[in-house]
Amino acid sequence: MSSKIENPSMKRELTGVLAATLGLVAIACGGDDDDDNQGSGGSSGSAGKGSGTAGKTGSGDGGSPMTGEGGADGAPLTDADIEPLNALLAAEYNAITAYGAGAGLISGAPDTDPLFALADVILGIAVDFQAQHKLHAEALVEAIEGLGGTPVGEQDIADAFVPPQALLDNPSISNVLKYAAGAERAAAVAYNQVLAGLEDAKHRFLAASIEGDESQHFIVLAALVLGLADPGPNLSTDTAVDVVPEAFVSQVGDAPGLETAPADYFA
Repeated sequence: MSSKIENPSMKRELTGVLAATLGLVAIACGGDDDDDNQGSGGSSGSAGKGSGTAGKTGSGDGGSPMTGEGGADGAPLTDADIEPLNALLAAEYNAITAYGAGAGLISGAPDTDPLFALADVILGIAVDFQAQHKLHAEALVEAIEGLGGTPVGEQDIADAFVPPQALLDNPSISNVLKYAAGAERAAAVAYNQVLAGLEDAKHRFLAASIEGDESQHFIVLAALVLGLADPGPNLSTDTAVDVVPEAFVSQVGDAPGLETAPADYFA
């Protein structure tokens, strides 16, 4: 099955999802069209707690609805979910590319940047968020391939955009955070909208589990951008991976959700 989006309505939906992540993808260019610059940014995002194997979408624990029941006639629900899942996968690929290059932009910020003192901690958070997006993408790829579909190409998606000029004109750490926050918010909304049209219960469960994680990313980034929260004494490069502890809200196959961590804060 081809990865090309043929359905006109899904083309519009995919365009909307990808456009929502346009600001974040701008980080991938870092104000420089040199391919080597983009490559160095991407490689800097390879670390992080979430770099393990993504969970399988075919099963879950704790009674999670990870198996579809098919249509009214008992036939499996298949092709109808491929395109919306591919739309979500495209958005995840954008985030992965952008966070990788954004990590390079943050690590290369001059000491005159107002957030320079927090650069290492912010870098750790960005790298970990990128690792969680990788887990999201791997789970979506598995779901699409399980339906007999062909996942959209990561590089094809990353190459399809022109960065917003505002970030290129002022690539500060604060602006990286602003665009990342906006993109994560848009991603959470997009997941919610696409989720309503998914036919198979296991795909709705997967989308909902990822949607909650995107919302957590947005809340953390927005709080930093708006000054609603300041890094405390326990936030460091060592604890940055605990800011959003798991990549899924509920367990997806082998990948744990928030029901497994963190421990009871009030124990």
